[in-house]
Amino acid sequence: MTATNSVAYSAIGLSLISFIISIYSLKGLASKIGAINAKIIEEAKEFRGMESYIRDEYHYKMASTSFGNIRVARQVPQCQCNPNNRCPPGPPGPPGLSGQDGTPGKAIIKYQQKFLHL
Repeated sequence: MTATNSVAYSAIGLSLISFIISIYSLKGLASKIGAINAKIIEEAKEFRGMESYIRDEYHYKMASTSFGNIRVARQVPQCQCNPNNRCPPGPPGPPGLSGQDGTPGKAIIKYQQKFLHL
């Protein structure tokens, strides 16, 4: 048996051992995933129960609030904040950013069609 054959057989043996260990590990991994899944389902049920209780309490408290305690927004067409303001206007702000270019006109379109074959 040559050195090359012994190295090849050793590599095959180590590969088989690694494969068997991997398969054995998958069994434990599946077990852990199942336990985590069961815990999540249990906590989700608990959460749904708490959410239902809190929602029922909220609806009960909202139903017990009388209309006299609820603020109704004023029906005015616009803000009437301090209509007697006599302050002078402030300085103008800096100019804004330039806008986008407009759509090309008829002359540009004809030029493009004639010379650029667009």
